[in-house]
Amino acid sequence: MLGGHGERCLLSALCLWVVFLATPALAADEAEGELCIRNEVGATVAAWPMRQGQAFAIRYTHSVALTPVEDHFVIKGSVIHLDKTIYQDFGAGLPSAPEPGQSMSKSKGRIVISGYDRPLAAFDVRVGRVAEHTLLLPTESGLREMPLADLAAPGSALSFTYAPQGCGAGPSAHESFQRQP
Repeated sequence: MLGGHGERCLLSALCLWVVFLATPALAADEAEGELCIRNEVGATVAAWPMRQGQAFAIRYTHSVALTPVEDHFVIKGSVIHLDKTIYQDFGAGLPSAPEPGQSMSKSKGRIVISGYDRPLAAFDVRVGRVAEHTLLLPTESGLREMPLADLAAPGSALSFTYAPQGCGAGPSAHESFQRQP
């Protein structure tokens, strides 16, 4: 037996050790990175805090069918993953059948193709003149809509990346994701 003071010291040390061991795990679970949007010269034009597992979408009007299309993304690992596409009518550049591992369903009169799980270290969206590209971001009170034309002139490209440490890393390689001319 240690006695009153010795037991309190041991208990305090044990509590500090438990807190010390738990802190990195808690910090990792709560860590936020940023969704980074850069213009054609690589300058960051917008950034939003995003956690692992959080989703966002880009809505636009299809250039031929003139109906709404939504591409949904989720943050996984340290990259953006294409998750699903929702559209009203089949059109040029839109999927017409699910690929292996994907599913096609109908919800509220719209076609949903899900199960992409396609990692994109970065991707470009060319701001459409007719498309009215709109970024849909999660907020505590619902969804925030950000027209991409507020970030760049129609006809120019915006590059989307996820930065676990924040957007200060500068431009990175990207791939085209734009589905319409």
